[in-house]
Amino acid sequence: MLEGLNNLHVKNIMHRDIKPHNYLVSPSQTYGFTIKLCDLGFASTVTKSKSHYLSKKGTDAYFAPEVEKGQSRIQSDIFSLGLVLLELDNLNVLNDNWIDLETKAEIYKGKAIASKYQIDRKSNIYKIAEICLKPNYLERKSIGDLLYELINLHGQPLKFILRSMILKIIYYIKYL
Repeated sequence: MLEGLNNLHVKNIMHRDIKPHNYLVSPSQTYGFTIKLCDLGFASTVTKSKSHYLSKKGTDAYFAPEVEKGQSRIQSDIFSLGLVLLELDNLNVLNDNWIDLETKAEIYKGKAIASKYQIDRKSNIYKIAEICLKPNYLERKSIGDLLYELINLHGQPLKFILRSMILKIIYYIKYL
């Protein structure tokens, strides 16, 4: 998931609609599955002269604070990714409408992350989501830095971390 977004960001493209529905999972001979980022309908290029867009594109529930104010930036994708990671890591706890106004207000103010839910706050995915969900876009790490951070946290190659997350999702969908 992070690698797909990294591929866009190194090309100075912001996705502008990061959400769970825009990730596809398919079988792979090498890793058992492949995750692909899709729906580039709102994607935009970023240049030195055009570092942000004055519009709200994407899915409201996954908007970063600056997008709510009408300014989309490449760092806005990072915030949205944090919400997606948090959701996927806690499928058994979070419902479809977990990102309500109260939850967003907490996160936007930097107070807490989904405090009314009993989510796993010790997982490495939560730690990465926490880094992504900085209210100020200038404080968010780049996607490349997040990849590095995830590998350091877990101590294993990234494919094993993502594989365990996908297997957990498949189990949840199949048996719950």
